[in-house]
Amino acid sequence: MQDVTVLAEQLSESYLAFLREKEDFFEFECDSCRLGFEVIAMAMSRALERFDDELHDAKPPGWRVREKAWREPMSEVGQLSFRRRVYIDDVGDRRYMLDEVLDLPKGAHITPGAFDKLTCFGVQTSYHATAKLFNRHIEGGITAQSAMNALRTSAALLKSETEKKAKNLFDEGVIPAAEVAEREVLMEADGVWVPLQMRGRSASEKKMPASFEVKAMVAYSGKAGVADGQRRAWCGRLPRDHRLRRAGARPELARGLPASEGTVRSGHRVRDAQIPPGTVRSDG
Repeated sequence: MQDVTVLAEQLSESYLAFLREKEDFFEFECDSCRLGFEVIAMAMSRALERFDDELHDAKPPGWRVREKAWREPMSEVGQLSFRRRVYIDDVGDRRYMLDEVLDLPKGAHITPGAFDKLTCFGVQTSYHATAKLFNRHIEGGITAQSAMNALRTSAALLKSETEKKAKNLFDEGVIPAAEVAEREVLMEADGVWVPLQMRGRSASEKKMPASFEVKAMVAYSGKAGVADGQRRAWCGRLPRDHRLRRAGARPELARGLPASEGTVRSGHRVRDAQIPPGTVRSDG
């Protein structure tokens, strides 16, 4: 852990000026966060340029510098602004060594940390509220459209991962890791239809569906009563995000039995099933 005493002492002078000017803790707190984020963004930008200098000293043989190009992605603490070298490698392709080493996606307008923050907020509230929360202590910030794009990108990545795991299981026979293994499990499946926003759609977009179905599936090998009258369902060895119609395709799972509606539910809330962590699998 680095000693930040000197940095804190320098910032405290500016923070003290906020206190003298406003004499209000809420405004003091907001101004302090805003200044702190601005300083962090500037420090990160300079660190990235210095790291690019270090990478240049260790560039592969045959690479030559074409130019220095700006990149200004939005981060959790505000917009970064830094220049890094553009290389021409030994086969004539353009390469950005800094981006590649740090795994910064090509063309991304937000950093991985900002992407993670947007998707975390985006699944809990509206796109406009997500943007407002994200921009709380930074200048400029992102739009509701950016929040929506981040969530859709995250969903596409999860879908791709799910399809890959399903292929590994059903086509390649790769058995996923699990806490327990069962030859017989009970299953439930259900879905809810979610209406989509129609206002503001273009003529072509209006041809798209007005709603979509969110499907859910739960599998368990037994039930036990708990003190508050709810049910605890114990899940067997099943693939993550597997397809229900193929659940019995592997010999490790002898058969899957459909369970009656509400077997492990209290009202309509699936969360009351209290499935042990890491064993519930939902249909993609």
